[in-house]
Amino acid sequence: MARFGTSFWGAFTGTLLAFFLFFVILFIGGLLMVGFFASGLSELGKEKTVKTKGSFLHLKLSGDIPDKPQKDPLRKWMSAYYNSSVVSLPEIIHALKEAAQDEDIVGVFLENPRTDAGLATLEELRQALQEFKKSSKPVMAYADYLDQRNYFLASVADSLFLNPAGSIGHVGLAAQFISFKNLLDKLEIKAQIIRPDSNAFKSAVEPFMYEKMSRANRQQVRQLISNFWDYIVTAVAHNRKTNVDKVRQWARELSGRNAMAALEDRMVDGLKYYDEMLETLKKISSTNSEKPNLIPLNGYLANSREKTSTREKIVVIYAEGEITDDGSASEQIVGSHYAGLLRTARQDDKVKGVILRVNSPGGSALASEIIHREVQLTKAVKPVYVSMGNYAASGGYYISCAADSIFADFTTLTGSIGVFGVLPDMSAFFKNKIGIVRDTVLTERFSDITTAGRTLSAAEMQIFKEEIQGIYQRFLKNVAEGRRKSLQEIHAMAQGRIWSGADAQRLGLVDRITPLEGALESMKLKLQKQDISVEEWPKERSLFNKIFLENFESRFLGQLFLNNKSNIRRVINSIDYEMLNNYKVWAISPIIQWI
Repeated sequence: MARFGTSFWGAFTGTLLAFFLFFVILFIGGLLMVGFFASGLSELGKEKTVKTKGSFLHLKLSGDIPDKPQKDPLRKWMSAYYNSSVVSLPEIIHALKEAAQDEDIVGVFLENPRTDAGLATLEELRQALQEFKKSSKPVMAYADYLDQRNYFLASVADSLFLNPAGSIGHVGLAAQFISFKNLLDKLEIKAQIIRPDSNAFKSAVEPFMYEKMSRANRQQVRQLISNFWDYIVTAVAHNRKTNVDKVRQWARELSGRNAMAALEDRMVDGLKYYDEMLETLKKISSTNSEKPNLIPLNGYLANSREKTSTREKIVVIYAEGEITDDGSASEQIVGSHYAGLLRTARQDDKVKGVILRVNSPGGSALASEIIHREVQLTKAVKPVYVSMGNYAASGGYYISCAADSIFADFTTLTGSIGVFGVLPDMSAFFKNKIGIVRDTVLTERFSDITTAGRTLSAAEMQIFKEEIQGIYQRFLKNVAEGRRKSLQEIHAMAQGRIWSGADAQRLGLVDRITPLEGALESMKLKLQKQDISVEEWPKERSLFNKIFLENFESRFLGQLFLNNKSNIRRVINSIDYEMLNNYKVWAISPIIQWI
């Protein structure tokens, strides 16, 4: 028996040890595989190209062009997988500035642009290409097909060539309104709209109210796209060396419907197949090589990084996406996270100025207020400028209005100083469509005020209306203080109305029409430090954190804890003031969350 016991425990211990060693080896092997994977991803985009005399900087743009530089190799790999741009607007602009002074670069080749970037992004990119042309080096463009936005971009080229079988979709701008009202009526779902009477231009709720645009919404949209179209036709006319009426005529007559018509109307400079385009580039490069040397943007950037000459710095904080109370800081503007970034910049003596680059349609009123407060505190210590991208509307304008100076592009969509809320009444849908009936026992009159999907009582509706009105008044007050105007002046241009960057400047909501580069130059002049370095925040997590920590936190722990916390709240079924604050998230957000 003793021998049997000794043998059993020895075998048991040995088995445990074997399992332990197996999992240790597996874990170390896993880390090594991740390391090799990360190393491979980090090489993505660094194409093995050799820059020689007579090279072209090769721009092949597709998908979106983000504001914030993408340094995460996993994100770059995903972008490449989905055939979208893996470089940001600041990186493209930096490469163009370097290439203009690079003796080995003889020009820029813009090939088949397929970007769906916003107009303001394209506006800044066009300006950077215009600046490059001052080096007396040509910008050459070639395309098989160009839609409206990409023709706007490609028209900046010194020479623009089109495939003989290609076409150009130069047709003008249109804004389409999609209504869900009939669908909701069929489903017996009623949208309970809460919006101040004065916010007639706050149109994000209209798809749930009307079958067609309201008069106020049609008015503001018409003015907005007309302003944008005026800018586009003026810019195209300038670069194509014709007049504005001619460019408008091209759109009216669909002159780009086929390549020959486009050539006859001088929308392009010539018709070439791709191999013929390469021959043209080879002649310009004046080299004896069989084909032109095209340096991909990623490859050029890998050997052309911005150098810093001092420890003092300007911090550019990129605020892209929806403003939220929680979420992924890499994809959204999380209030507490961005407040922390501003706080860090304020307390860092090496940071001499802050530029908040805003590209946001808005979101949480509470998160916007938190960020707004940190902008105010930082401005009291060091200069804070705002540079607006494609849009800085609603909450996006809220976090901008306290800055020392606000810069925007002509085609920036901004303003939308207004508030709304939508609460769905799904009681008829639940009862009549799917047979669910709910009965409730309350301890107090408003114990179920946060319960979604039911009809609000008159008293509850009044509570929410007062909340919405209070948020709007606070919004007006903050803008009035930031822009040094009266409440009446701000209210006259607010009411939820959206404006182009040019109109916003005319109204005093924006100080100057200039791109991010212009905001940086203004900050350097303000600080009287031309050699100061520029640092970009927020800094992305490492690949290991992205794969393991962030995903584990958000997808496992987050679901396990937060979902249970919300369930506990429902069981307690008491007034939850944090959830009432979350209602303010809905109140200023252009995205309706039904459940």
